Amino acid sequence: MAAAGHGVAGVHAEIHQHLIQHARVCMEEQRLGRQFELHLDGFTEHSLQHFGRGGN
Repeated sequence: MAAAGHGVAGVHAEIHQHLIQHARVCMEEQRLGRQFELHLDGFTEHSLQHFGRGGN
């Protein structure tokens, strides 16, 4: 008899866990990407306000 977690069901469960973790990582990357874009947008807007729009 195979040790607990080493049979087909155990491997299937482990793969399922890895897929869930991968999905969470992808979601976190997307969230961080959006935050970074918002930060850059804010930086650009602040720079335009500070230095004048279009060099005026």
